[in-house]
Formats: sequence, structure tokens, C-alpha cells
Amino acid sequence: MFKYLIYFILILLFGACGDSGSPSQTVALEQSGLTQTQAPLRPVKKEMPHADENESATPQESEQHDNVKAALDMSWLSEAGSQAGDAGEVDLPYIAPESHAVMQTSFEAAESRIRLNGATLDTSMARSGRTSVHLAKSGDTLFIEDIPVSEGAWYVIHGYMYVNSLPASVVRYYVAYMHQGKQLDIPAYPMLSVSKAGAWEEFILPVYIKKDLNITDIRIVFRDVGSPDLESLQSGKVWIDDLSIQQVDGSDILYGVTKPSKKIAFEGKLVRVDALGNFALLHQGTYEPFLPVIIYPDNGSDQWRRYQQHGFNTVICNSPEEARKAVEAGMYWIWDLYGYGIYDNDESGLQRFVKEYQKLKKEAPSILKKLVYFYWDNERYRVFESLKKFTDTIKSIDRDPEGTRNRPIAMQLSFSTGSAHYSNTAYRLVDLQGLYANPMIFEDNDPVNYDGIMFKGDYDAEFANFAIFDHIPGVTIPKTVFVVNSPFGDKHLANTIFAAFARGGKAFAYWKDGGSQPKIETKSWWTDFNQTAAKMQAMLPLLRQPHWTSWDLNVSIPDDEDGLVVGKRDFGEKRCMIIASRSNKAERVRFGSADTQEGAAVIDYFSGRKVATWREGAFELQVAPRGYGAYCW
Repeated sequence: MFKYLIYFILILLFGACGDSGSPSQTVALEQSGLTQTQAPLRPVKKEMPHADENESATPQESEQHDNVKAALDMSWLSEAGSQAGDAGEVDLPYIAPESHAVMQTSFEAAESRIRLNGATLDTSMARSGRTSVHLAKSGDTLFIEDIPVSEGAWYVIHGYMYVNSLPASVVRYYVAYMHQGKQLDIPAYPMLSVSKAGAWEEFILPVYIKKDLNITDIRIVFRDVGSPDLESLQSGKVWIDDLSIQQVDGSDILYGVTKPSKKIAFEGKLVRVDALGNFALLHQGTYEPFLPVIIYPDNGSDQWRRYQQHGFNTVICNSPEEARKAVEAGMYWIWDLYGYGIYDNDESGLQRFVKEYQKLKKEAPSILKKLVYFYWDNERYRVFESLKKFTDTIKSIDRDPEGTRNRPIAMQLSFSTGSAHYSNTAYRLVDLQGLYANPMIFEDNDPVNYDGIMFKGDYDAEFANFAIFDHIPGVTIPKTVFVVNSPFGDKHLANTIFAAFARGGKAFAYWKDGGSQPKIETKSWWTDFNQTAAKMQAMLPLLRQPHWTSWDLNVSIPDDEDGLVVGKRDFGEKRCMIIASRSNKAERVRFGSADTQEGAAVIDYFSGRKVATWREGAFELQVAPRGYGAYCW
């Protein structure tokens, strides 16, 4: 506990404000997410944690704290709240949501809604009954049609998959939105895989049906796309059985309909990531908590110092030269493997990477010690052998003299449901996974398809792809970094960040500055991002807690259209929530819980000021358009 108290210097004194004693007491949240009476954040000068236990902080690191770091007086919270975040292995909770099936089949009898193209009904393999669907070769397809749905509702595709060898063949699935037999849209094609061979394994796939699109039903398609570099290892491919489509309460989508697997920590010598996804860096013999705030730069960027001044502390780097610039600017770096032919089984690229690593280790250890993790952005979903060769090499060379690995390997994967292809019971290519967590915010009548969900108008997808990762059976790697993809998250970036943290994010990355996207200084959020970063760092003790609780919180919004993203946390003896409004209008939100102490004060996490009081099991806040914040009681 002492190391956390050292890390978070307490500089603001708590001051309680008056209380009207009314159960309908409200407080306005500004667009920034702060209460109107909140005191501004004040920076504190403190040495940044870093991976070199013998190296003192650079002047740039101290200045970084002057610009963007803030530690607040959390003395009104229990000190026990800072003890969590070192879990080596955790079980996520399982709560079966209220649901009802709108379609279910075990493929025992002919059904008009089921069509096969290449795929066959197999009576020699079944989870229940005597029959399953066999996808025996690349291109084999299963269609399930005429599934009735309601607009504005969440559904979960639930089923079982069997493979007889690993790595498993990749299956794509998609949902087609229909109206009286006419196809309105086919969103993206996410990937699906399983974590074990020789046994049936559950899968869960979230689907949201957008309002006002005149959707009457959906068609679901599963297609085996094979794995070309593994054809010699494939035998029999994939079987699917006991498929159902269930409508679920949107707030319960996080729990899915199957019990999640354990998450296992990465315990490196220089960098550790616990089973919850929290980072810690070795500094003078102690592992100090670290919240990466990451920028993807254009290769020719000259803004390294400006990144640091505006609140970023970590840079995605394609080469040791870029890493040098990042370190000289007082930041950490992440080694992007894309340019080394990681997808292409390129021996020369792998040899070049090893040579550059060894050169840094010998000639520039201070730069190498600022490396947080190795990384690849996985957009080649059928590649495996080349990736394994690369990751095996990294694991063999990035070790301390005693043989302990130093740093983790992280993968950015667009679709969380494909994680099992790279981390399962047979192998673990990567140690961490990052995901996109974009709200899709566009003008009306400008529909966009992304990650298997259709968006139209000003709608936030509730980060389903990001949240569902916790509940994929057999996947033991923790999720860590959430990436906001320009321009999707630009309009309300701070709101997006709070929403993703509410859903369990442990680090933030922005893609990107320049290159195929506009320069970062043209963004509306750029000027004040250092204040957003300060809030992120101030929330670090809260963010390190488990992103679930045993207690429930009811949220009620009159005339709710888009609702509120709410993340609950236990923080010592306190209960806390992180919120982000998805609405473009101010909304009066009522929060209720059955077992909260009468008269308990609701405290703004950042200012320490009382903003409401629990009366008769509830309190209310007036939330501004796209408002956000964090509160405890």
C-alpha cells in the first residue's frame, strides 16, 4: 500500500459543501464532466516511474508532471482502495442476464430458415441430439434466416463450436439487416475462433438492432475462411451446434450468457501487467503503477516534445530512431513490429529486428529500458505461423540474465471474438490484447458499418466489442489498451475515454497524428488534452480496481434515448462509478441501490466535493450533453 501512497501525492484538501437533504438534489455536469463548483486540477512535480532501476528521472519527465499529471486528495476514500491491482489470476463474475430466445436450433430437423452452401449436416458429430453443421473446407457457409428482431434492442448469438486440432480454422460471421425479405445492410465480417480442441466450446456474439431503420428481421451467416498457412495442420475443420439468438437487457450484455475464463497476469522483470490489465514498471526495486496514454504518430512527425507537453506519455515507434526521439522527449515507447514483415514470414525482417534489439541492448540501454511492450496491429486474420515465429523469437531474446522475460507482447485486434486463435489452451502468442472502443458519432442519415454493428445518426455502440472480451471462454490474456480511431472518436474524445474506462479499459491510445489522418493540432480536443490526461492519471487508483462489483446500481433516465455508460467499482470501503453520457441533450439521471446507507454523501472524485445525498435508496444528477465524471459514496 505504501508504494501507492508515495505514487499518488495528495495535494488538495477535501472540503464538503452544504446539502439540501432532498432526494432530488441535482448538480450540473459541464461538457468537461466536472461539476460547476469543482476546483481546477493542479499539477504536482514528481518523478515518473521507469523501467531502469538505476537511472534517475530526466528533466523532461519532471516537466511532464508539471504539464499533465495531477494527484488529488483522496483522503475521504479508504486507504484500502489502493491495495487492489496486483492480481496474478482472477475469475470474472458470472451473472446470467434476463433473456428469451427468438430462435434456437440443434439442427435435428429440416428447417426452412436454415440454408447450407458447401456445409453439411453431420450425424456423426453432435453436442446434443445426433446432428451438427460441418464446415469442412474454406468457403463452406451456414445461413440462418428470418430471425425476428425489435429495433433498439440487444441480442446475443449463442452457440457451440468444435474443432479437432489447433490452431483452429477461422470462421467469419456477419448479420444482415432485413426488411420483408429485402437486405438493408451487411456490416463488417468479424472473426470467430475457439480456445481448445476436442471439446465443444461456447461462443457469444453481441448484436444491436438500431432504431429507425425499418428492420424487421435479420440473417446470420457463418463462413469458414480457412487458414492458408496452416492447411497441413487442419483436419476436419469446424462443427457448429445448439445455436440460439437471445434478446438481452443491454446493461447485461457485459456478462454474456456463458461463464468467462480466468485472466492470467504477465509477470515480467521490467514490466508487469496484472490479471486485470493494469501496468506497473520497475523503478528502484519497486513496481510502480503506470497508465499508458499512447499516441500513434506519423513516421515523419516532429512533434515528440509537443505530445509530451499535451499529455501523452507513450509513443508507438517503428524504429530505434523514433524510440530515441520519444525518450529524449521524456516519454516511453512501444515497439511496433509491423514494418519487420511480421505477417509475411520474412526472415530478413526478423533478422533486422533482432539486430536492432541487440544493438539497443549493447549501445543504448537507457532507450531500451523505456520500452513498455512489443506490439502488432493484427489485420491479417488468417496468419499464424509467421506470427508465432516472431513472438517466439521475442520471448527468447527479451530476457534478464536469470532468464525471466522483461516485457509483454500485445496484439491489437479489431474483433475481440478472434482472440482465441492467438491465445488458447495450446499456445499463447501474446500476453495482452488491445481493442477499439469507438463511439460512432455521425450526422443523421449518414449510416456507418463498423465491427459488426450498424450505426446511424448520433449513436454510441456501448463499446460492445471492447466489453465482450472479458467474457470469451478460454481466453486468459487480459485486455488493456483501448484505441480510439480518428476520426470516429474526435467529436467527443474525453467522453469516449471515460466510457471506455467505465467498461474496464486500463490504458488509452489515439490513432493517429498525420499520415492518412489530419494533423493532431487541428483536432478540437488537442488544446485541452493535457487536462483530460491529468484526469486520467488522477483516476489511476480507481481504474486499477476490478471493473465489476457484487452490488447493483439501477439507472433511470426519463425519455431516455441513448442512455448512459456506467462502470461500477469497489474502492476500499467506498463504492464508485464512472459515467459517460451518450446523449446530445442534458438528462436528469436517477441512480438507485437497495443497500446504500441513508444519508450517504455522493462525492465528486476529482474535487472531493459533495454533489448529492442518498435518500430513500436513490440520488439524482443532472448530466450535461455528453457529460462524464466519476463519483463515490
